[in-house]
Amino acid sequence: MAANQGVSYVVCSRAGTPSPFTDNEIGLCSKCSAVLQHRPDVPRVPLLCIECALQFMEEQGEGTIYMSEKQLQEALPYLKPQES
Repeated sequence: MAANQGVSYVVCSRAGTPSPFTDNEIGLCSKCSAVLQHRPDVPRVPLLCIECALQFMEEQGEGTIYMSEKQLQEALPYLKPQES
């Protein structure tokens, strides 16, 4: 994995989710222990499944989370705008 690059968490797909890559690595969600797959070059930080990442962002509202463009597009409908 790469250096953490100022990232707090990496959001990953669950293992078994179709992927065009044959060299994905396996890890566990740091919150619920779901089995996840990730690219070998993700930052060296705790992993989160998409469900736990959404819950984290809603509850904490802080931290830097790394997710792919596809994951971001999937998560956007569930994110609430922050109140000022």
